[in-house]
Amino acid sequence: MAAPRLEILPDANTLAEAIARRIEQQLVSVQADHTPRVLLTGGTIANAAYALLRTDALDWSNVDFWFGDERYVPANLPDRNDGQARKAFLDRVGATSVHTVADNDCSLSAAEAAALYATSLPAEPFDLALFGVGPDGHIASLFPGFPQLEEAAALTA
Repeated sequence: MAAPRLEILPDANTLAEAIARRIEQQLVSVQADHTPRVLLTGGTIANAAYALLRTDALDWSNVDFWFGDERYVPANLPDRNDGQARKAFLDRVGATSVHTVADNDCSLSAAEAAALYATSLPAEPFDLALFGVGPDGHIASLFPGFPQLEEAAALTA
């Protein structure tokens, strides 16, 4: 594995384009061996990169998608990352294996929705995991200074 490197790009559009090309390159490489397992994120730059993914870059119907963070809100709200990703690229490229967290339609508690989602996670590691950093320093809906950062039970369950 190559050593990590810092790359500074001139603007958000160039960053989104670079992310889109790297996603495609990684998935083409993995797809030669097995069905890629991808952990998606939300956010402005992620959605801009998703919009730049090319439909002909690879067989998108042979990629499994999950979400590394999601808001437990009703399905029709624009805040949900799965809805944003569907709009930005999943529907356009023909993705067929998209695993989502249950929405808040009041039929499940947040804990029940999380437990149900956990059953969909792959046994093998993700081939590509995307994470954004929010303006307040949060990553994967983990916010600095909040008690969720001290959670240990879910990590060992």
